[in-house]
Amino acid sequence: MNNQEAKRHHYIPQFILKKFYDENEKVKYYNIETKELDSKITKNIFMNMHMYRDEINHKDNPTIIESTLAKFESEIAELFKDKFYNSDEIRINRAELEKIRIFLGLLSFRSDYRLDQYKNKTFDEQTLKILSNYIKNDDYEDLWKREICELAKMRSFDEIKNNNLIDPIIKSDFNQLLSGYYMSIVDARGGEFLITDVYPTLEICPLVNGVNINLHYFYPISPNRMIVLNHIMFKKDLNNNVDSNSLLKQIKKISEIGGNTLKQPKQQLSYKGLYNVDDIFIYNPQKIYKNELYYINSLFLNEARIGILFKNSDKIIDSINYFNERNDTKQKFIELENIIKK
Repeated sequence: MNNQEAKRHHYIPQFILKKFYDENEKVKYYNIETKELDSKITKNIFMNMHMYRDEINHKDNPTIIESTLAKFESEIAELFKDKFYNSDEIRINRAELEKIRIFLGLLSFRSDYRLDQYKNKTFDEQTLKILSNYIKNDDYEDLWKREICELAKMRSFDEIKNNNLIDPIIKSDFNQLLSGYYMSIVDARGGEFLITDVYPTLEICPLVNGVNINLHYFYPISPNRMIVLNHIMFKKDLNNNVDSNSLLKQIKKISEIGGNTLKQPKQQLSYKGLYNVDDIFIYNPQKIYKNELYYINSLFLNEARIGILFKNSDKIIDSINYFNERNDTKQKFIELENIIKK
């Protein structure tokens, strides 16, 4: 093994984690297993050793997945630096938007909990049947790695659609993420965002027979700014003529997300009525306040399995208290609340 190769493979990119650095270039990190809160650098957080290493398909270059992911991350990091972090008006073209949306979708697919799904083959029978056409030697982890490597090379949805190495289920998932969700950007007021190992975290509406609708995807990119993908059912122009008793209206009532989080971007089309890579999308980050901020943080806390990361203890204590006082959570973080209050 090359001693210079990257061994720590982050499933949440470090360029996002480092935006949570304090003045000492460390983050606050709560280890759920040990129940300890420490100040840490990001090198050892939200990563696994050799997670993407692939000696089956790339014997001569077994860290190609990690390096391909790193290249994609560097492009997005530069785009975020130039346009996303401090601007009150974010202007991106359609090509940049597709690149960002693929990156966001890939964050869900490259995660360690998604790896567990492939290792344990926890798919329904229909999915297993479709995936069987892409499996080698009954090795589902191998398929996961091969598809991550391909997705990390993609910069447009046409590239994904035309790539025969990507299975139709993943193609459908990425297409649904583009066509079924729109992006908004919000700023926290009266507190800060935290993140956990489950990134992104979703607001989900359960229907019947184990079927869910993902209402929102949440991606904090700094303590004060977050990207949100909202289901298109929340678009105003799709709801003007919807009956008040419809299933759509009933599903929307379940969500605790509203107001500024649902703000749609403005569009400047290059050619009227036609999609073009030069179309411009204009985002004006919207402020969200305490109750909605606490709720979004509580969704992250509810799904956390390994750790919780944040910048300022005094800016997230109210979110933790809000979460601990809810009666509909899967777990509690009383110990963390007590540590911060000391």
